[in-house]
Amino acid sequence: MPSPSHPTRPPRRRTWPSIIAAFVAFYVLMLFPPVHAHVQALDVALARLMNGWLGHSRMFDLSIGALNSKAGDRLVVAGILLLLALHVLVGRDRPARARRMAFWIWTILLFTVIYQGQRMVEDGFTRDSPGKVLEPWFDLRDAYGIKAKTTNTNSYPSGHGTAYYFFAFMALRHYRSMGLLLLVMAAVLPTTRIVTGAHWPSDLFLGSLPLALLFSALAHEPSLRHWLRRLTVWCDALLRMLNGRRRRTLRRRLAAAWTEFTADRSPLRDADRRADSLHSDSEA
Repeated sequence: MPSPSHPTRPPRRRTWPSIIAAFVAFYVLMLFPPVHAHVQALDVALARLMNGWLGHSRMFDLSIGALNSKAGDRLVVAGILLLLALHVLVGRDRPARARRMAFWIWTILLFTVIYQGQRMVEDGFTRDSPGKVLEPWFDLRDAYGIKAKTTNTNSYPSGHGTAYYFFAFMALRHYRSMGLLLLVMAAVLPTTRIVTGAHWPSDLFLGSLPLALLFSALAHEPSLRHWLRRLTVWCDALLRMLNGRRRRTLRRRLAAAWTEFTADRSPLRDADRRADSLHSDSEA
């Protein structure tokens, strides 16, 4: 029996069975034609509404197009990686930085595996995006001649949306402020793909979002969290080694600078002594 002075933490309640049950219930409901028709009608209405935001401001249109290009994808990934690195660096001490580093490495490794599974799901659903089936449609490629993602033949679910929501849900369990920031990004950036016509609203909100919620819940199973604890130990050892090398390098640099400084002043001291000696001889 545990000691009263050291109470044990109650086990975390598993949420993934409830998420899977909700998935199954939703797909059963979608088998009924009236439910399917209502969801499809809402999909079309929202897609047309959001595509209607285009065509009023050239700057806005080109910004949306840039975000939905290959160069935009690379820029967003680089920005997110920089944000994660800054989150690690602002840790209050080495153990905190080690925990943050391990958490983000763990999250990236998990998503690398999860993304392959998500791609299999995406390839299993042949669904044309609104940019391919709805008319009339404001297409950024036709309007401005830019290379932007405006159509898709396997739109369900959105891989970009799954990535954003997965990172946000993972962070919310450990670093709430960072999780809220990532959640805002997840609510804004993937939504621009609905605006361009590459995805339906249901691809995100009935596909990517619940999938990311399920994957983040599974990631906190004890068998997987064990690897996070081991990774934290390895990151702490790595930071300790880097800090030791940095201190040794700093000491060497300070010693070399002091040696150089004293060596440069030796001729000056000799000149001062000679001047003092000449001055004494002249007085004598």
